[in-house]
Amino acid sequence: MERKIKLWMVIMLSIFFIIFPIVFAITGTSGSITADGQINAIALNGTNTYETRGVGDYISGQFQYPSLDDILIRGRFSILKVNNTAPNAPIIQAPVNDTYQNSTSTTFSWTNTTDPDQDIVSYRLEIFNDSALTLENTINNSIVETATPTETVATLAPDGIYYWRVLANDSSKNSSFTDLRVITIDTTPPTAFNLTSPADATSTQDSSPTLEWDATVDTNLENYTIELSLNSDFSIINATENSSTNSFSDWSNVLAPETYYWRVSAVDKANNQQLSENNLSFTIAVVSQTVTQGGGTMSVAGGASPKPYSFKIIAPPSITIFQDESIIIPLKIQNIGKSINLNNIDLSTRVDSPGVTARLDRILINTLKPESDVVVNLELKATGTAPDSFSVDVLAEVSTPRLQDSVKIITSIAGREDQGKKSSQQLVFTKKFFDGNPQCKELLTEIERAEQEIERRNHEQAVSILESAVNKCKDLISVKATKKPGLIDLTFNAIKENKTTAIISSQLLALLIIISLIFKKVIKKKTKEIKLDF
Repeated sequence: MERKIKLWMVIMLSIFFIIFPIVFAITGTSGSITADGQINAIALNGTNTYETRGVGDYISGQFQYPSLDDILIRGRFSILKVNNTAPNAPIIQAPVNDTYQNSTSTTFSWTNTTDPDQDIVSYRLEIFNDSALTLENTINNSIVETATPTETVATLAPDGIYYWRVLANDSSKNSSFTDLRVITIDTTPPTAFNLTSPADATSTQDSSPTLEWDATVDTNLENYTIELSLNSDFSIINATENSSTNSFSDWSNVLAPETYYWRVSAVDKANNQQLSENNLSFTIAVVSQTVTQGGGTMSVAGGASPKPYSFKIIAPPSITIFQDESIIIPLKIQNIGKSINLNNIDLSTRVDSPGVTARLDRILINTLKPESDVVVNLELKATGTAPDSFSVDVLAEVSTPRLQDSVKIITSIAGREDQGKKSSQQLVFTKKFFDGNPQCKELLTEIERAEQEIERRNHEQAVSILESAVNKCKDLISVKATKKPGLIDLTFNAIKENKTTAIISSQLLALLIIISLIFKKVIKKKTKEIKLDF
């Protein structure tokens, strides 16, 4: 019975293998290739070579009746090779290159890469202690990709400079590395230091005092932060300034008369901070009275001892420019005091004539330190309507301490002097010529025309009009001189020209007639007496 059952089983298995051979037939060319017996199709590129392993033909067997234990299964395997494309290099997000950090725990992150074959990607992070990449610090080649960005945390110790990079891997090939990045770990704050000057509770009239302190020691020092408060506990910070050295005087704004408490914090590039060991205070005193003197010199009254401030503008007293051309004049603003800053210096110009423009290249000087100066350029331009000579005033006014100075620059236009002089001389000559020749009275309107042209600075035209008027006057004189008038004609002409002259002339004529008659009578009388003696 048992043998019959085994025989039937052998027969059924034989029929199954004949009807349903176990074979994986791969069909297709490029694009989608299907392997029979599998559920999913595999997308392959027909131009590449792929590698895989699978059963090449159906399982065949030889059976020895009546036992199934003696079944011999023989098969064949084939190889299909495949080319793989490496993923693209990731893009680093953090930390920023050449950054400083005051924590040993550092988060590294990057934008996820793309893989042309859509393979699963992981990442490799490499951190070195040297730029030659020979001293390994951390190597992590099993970072699983997450939703972008992918990130991981590494501990970097001790303090120092580290070099790092990242690549992507699809289990077959690596991407290229990202650019090499640098990060500096600095967990050490700057060394302690003290404030030194001005001494605590100092009173000064300088609204921009110089503050000084001991220098701290830190390889990566960034700057010093100066904090001012009106409260001794610094509950409110009223002003903040920065300095790269251990002194400060370049204030953003002048300080109002108050008592100020100040402290300094040393800050390094990793944002480690060290406050000064001590806090000091100073008082800006009120300036009770100012007296402005010539040249910008001022003394302050009301203090224990007057303090002189000296301030002035240095400029050329006179210049010459050409019409319709600009000229640049350098002006020097000087603070020749020895201890006081001059703050908020406002500069302006004033011109007394039309047709003249004056412009400064800067109109505000924030701070002018003692025994220093600054150059400001004045640009001048005169048009055709400008006078031959004019003045420009430059004014400077200091806000703190109250102080001012000004200079006047006399300016003349080159080339106009000779023409103006010639027209003026010709005008004077013509007027005198006409005064001596009343016959030319009808030409006085020409003189008025010439004066108008001179006012318009048309000197050549004025000279031409005056010369023409003189020639016309000479012509009139020569015409009237052809007939010489007698005494009676002169008398009548005088009567026409002037009634007073006529009266005087007639009186003189009568007097001459009377004298002439008397003289004749006297001579006749003497002649008769002589004849009687003989």
